Amino acid sequence: MLVTEHFPPAETIARWRSRAKGPLIVAILRHSVSAPVVNKEDVVYDNLICCLFDRKTFPLHQALCQAEHARTFEARYLPAPYIQATDPAKGKRVAVVGAGIVSLIAALEFARAGYAVEVFEKSPDPRALGDWRRMGCTHGGESVRMFSLTECDIYQDRNSDGQGRVNGFIDTGLERMGWGLGAESEFDAEDHQWKSEFRDVPIFLAEHYNEDVFDLNHESYRLWGAMMEATPNLFEGVDLTEGLLRICRTESYHDKQLRRQKHVRAFVRELDRECLIEAYPALATGCANDEIFGGIEVEGFTLNIQRFVRHVLTEAEALGVVFHWSSPVARIERQGSVIAGLVVAGTLRKSDHYFVSPGPYVHGLLDPTQSRGSVHGILGAWISVPNVAPKLQRSMKIAREGHIASCGNIIINEDDAGNERLVFGSGFGYLGQRPENIDHARLARLFHSMQDYVGQLFPEALEMARADGSLEAQRKYCIRPWTPTCLGIFEIQEAETGCLVVATGHNTGGFSQSTSVAKAALAAMRGDVHPMHSLYAPKRFRSFW
Repeated sequence: MLVTEHFPPAETIARWRSRAKGPLIVAILRHSVSAPVVNKEDVVYDNLICCLFDRKTFPLHQALCQAEHARTFEARYLPAPYIQATDPAKGKRVAVVGAGIVSLIAALEFARAGYAVEVFEKSPDPRALGDWRRMGCTHGGESVRMFSLTECDIYQDRNSDGQGRVNGFIDTGLERMGWGLGAESEFDAEDHQWKSEFRDVPIFLAEHYNEDVFDLNHESYRLWGAMMEATPNLFEGVDLTEGLLRICRTESYHDKQLRRQKHVRAFVRELDRECLIEAYPALATGCANDEIFGGIEVEGFTLNIQRFVRHVLTEAEALGVVFHWSSPVARIERQGSVIAGLVVAGTLRKSDHYFVSPGPYVHGLLDPTQSRGSVHGILGAWISVPNVAPKLQRSMKIAREGHIASCGNIIINEDDAGNERLVFGSGFGYLGQRPENIDHARLARLFHSMQDYVGQLFPEALEMARADGSLEAQRKYCIRPWTPTCLGIFEIQEAETGCLVVATGHNTGGFSQSTSVAKAALAAMRGDVHPMHSLYAPKRFRSFW
């Protein structure tokens, strides 16, 4: 990419083009855009994208973002077309790796589209109600999930270390408001490389990425709505609660969130403190303690994901999906330039297409792909308290800047005994490639910060949970697959009779974007185009920056 004030001479373009592997981007910043950029007699070059910007209204970083978008979509990776044989079943088999929510929604959509689907999952069947620590992010940890139009957002636009370093919070301990939860001595060269790439994403590019994430969220929201309308049985008895409330501690943060929610077209209405207490009496104590400045009602929903997943499993099995539990995939087998199959229990299992959506600890599974080394683990924690009278009527997103548990969700949910509770999820703790690398003293600090906040909002509920022992007994955490750019991954590779799709690393939003991921995967298997193919390409950041 060339940023310049004038279109370069023909010989410059020719030399540049002889060395470039992808499209050539020329971003021209001019004080006047009325004069022609290229003279009529100049040669028209193939694979050349020219972007013209007025310097008075477009600063350099905005020009870079626009040009990055042009390059991203021009350089998109599409699956190689495969030959449909006379056998009608050819090209209609899919092997799915992983049984988290992304894989399950994809498997369901594949089956509905007429594909024969097999799912390979290393954990046992979650319906057997085993130890949550043996399960992945979907089936382990807590049972609640939230969809908002700002899920999966990019986190590089925070500077929490106080030293003026961009994105330095990835190196700062949890006790100093950073993300450091693992023991630093346990991190290896690949962990440090991941953190280095996390630091490298400039804030303006992170904000640019956010717009892409928000666009995909809107598509996902429409698809979730269509699923609720078409298959209401999946959402029966799952504590589905529509609409969200956002609360902030300060006026400045409230105003920032108000602008953001309007920008992403999620805004419903704003509530000052008096109106908030009238609409939500459960928050009166939090307002009195100056923990809440006001409220913003926004689009979204919450549900009990583990009950929802049981419905999805039943539906998928009725459609012929075959599940292989406790069946880890040892590796993806490549022969030459194409994917040849999956190795399971020493046997090569072949399919036409492959859909791989692993959690953060893949132990070499992604080595044959461009996504190798891109997915590490970041821990989030959960506590729950009873939803006591006056009960909270709507799930919330919270912002409490200056605290370890500075943001998170409080979700209304019923436990298996039918008791209504509030489940608080918060925290970002980088663990690298090893789930056992948890500094338990730091984790205890996170739980303490969460309990302190709940005590400011719902003191009676906190005391009840302490008294009956449930506060300690129900402490849980999950480890989410995260990428250094905070963008999800969508990678397409050619297989013998179809393609392999890798879809992972959605940080806080695998549930939220699972419907869009399924749509993008179906497009890839059919040789069609979806924006996610380009926007979540695994090398998008490095190939540009």
